Amino acid sequence: TLSEPRREVVKLPGNSPSLALVSTPAMGFAVIDASSSQPSTEHVTLKVSNRKFVLENSKLRCVLNADGTLQSLLDKRRDRQALSGPGNQFTMFADEPYCYDAWNVEPYHMEKPVPIDAPVRAKIVENHPLRVAVKFERELSKTSHVSFVVSLDAISSRVDFAAHVQWHESHKLLKVEFP
Repeated sequence: TLSEPRREVVKLPGNSPSLALVSTPAMGFAVIDASSSQPSTEHVTLKVSNRKFVLENSKLRCVLNADGTLQSLLDKRRDRQALSGPGNQFTMFADEPYCYDAWNVEPYHMEKPVPIDAPVRAKIVENHPLRVAVKFERELSKTSHVSFVVSLDAISSRVDFAAHVQWHESHKLLKVEFP
């Protein structure tokens, strides 16, 4: 229902995890099957070196540290670094509001960080010419944990972050920071 044509990498239905590059016309639709996939000269790569993951296509170069923090995001078309410091940093804070426990977040909560010291597990979950993805898992406390997948498509000008948090905390906040 968009007023512009769209071209995306999509996951095809079925048992095999296959990807396709598909176009849809403006205000229209496309029937998607293996034959509707368009050949692409665009591709994405994933390299691992020095405990870092490098996801790269023709538009972006994304460097992830072994703990899942985003060390660098280079817009290759403009030769411009998009971050002023590490991104995708999960930070927990004590949440002790003066009143209205469920609604207020006091300005001083930033002064009370709670350390997250657990190691991070990382694994490559997708390594295809059209999409690459790395999954990171870490404990936030003895009762809470987070897993997140960082992915990049061959034709995309954005990096996708998908997080799943099991949260069993009281009087704590979790933030993810991107400078």
